[in-house]
Order: sequence, then C-alpha cells, then structure tokens
Amino acid sequence: MRTSRNQEIKFLSLLSEKMVNQRMARLHLGMTPAQSMIMMDLYEAQRPLIQKEIEKRLYISHATTRGIIKRLQQAGMVVTTPLPTDQRQVQVRLTDEGRKRMSDKAGQITQVLDAAEDQLVQGINEEDLATFDRVLKKMKANF
Repeated sequence: MRTSRNQEIKFLSLLSEKMVNQRMARLHLGMTPAQSMIMMDLYEAQRPLIQKEIEKRLYISHATTRGIIKRLQQAGMVVTTPLPTDQRQVQVRLTDEGRKRMSDKAGQITQVLDAAEDQLVQGINEEDLATFDRVLKKMKANF
C-alpha cells in the first residue's frame, strides 16, 4: 500500500507536536503546550488580541481556542472582554500575573521551539529548506 503525501504530512505534524510537547513538559510551566503557545502569542504581540486572530495565527479551531482561553482565565493568566466595536468578538489580554509568568518563561519557551525546529531540519541544506518553505506556502494557500 502506498502512503499518501497527506498521511506523511500528518505523521510529520504528529511527531513534531509530540517532540515539542515533551520538551515543553520539562519546563514545568503549569500550562499545557497549547496554553503556552497562546500565552506566548499574547506576550509577543504586546497588545490584546481578538480570539479570531489567535485562531488564525496558531491554526486552531474556534472551539479549541475558546476552551484553552477559558482555562487560562480560570488560572488568572488572561482576561477577555467584548470588542467595543463588535460585541460578538472577544478580546484576550494577559493579566499582570500572565505577563509576569511569560516574562519569566518566554526565553525558555523560545529555546524549546528553536531546538525542536533545529532537530526537525537537521541534515537538510539551506537550498532544500528554502524550496520546502516555498512549497509549504503554496500548500497553505490552497486552503
């Protein structure tokens, strides 16, 4: 039986996610990797983000994003407010505690993500990576 590209992409995605999750667990953040990614996105943005922005930036569904944000709210890491110009939209921002946690851990999270990417592309030359990046962009544009 021939393995399809789609299966290979899915398998690579799962392996990469598993590797990142294992490395993130070693940081003892008290957050899931998905929660950490949303926190990192908010921290790096240095401003409140609309929930839809987070969904698009991190390629996660509305329901998943909402669940993660609710747990972060319960932990006192973020607050949400309706967008003043469109009450249907939700704005998410770090609390003071969330900002402090991220300022303490952002460097470590970045190191984990960089190390995971380094492992992923190990042994692949720059020319092949540039080709891969172009192909990925084209594939993403198909959706």
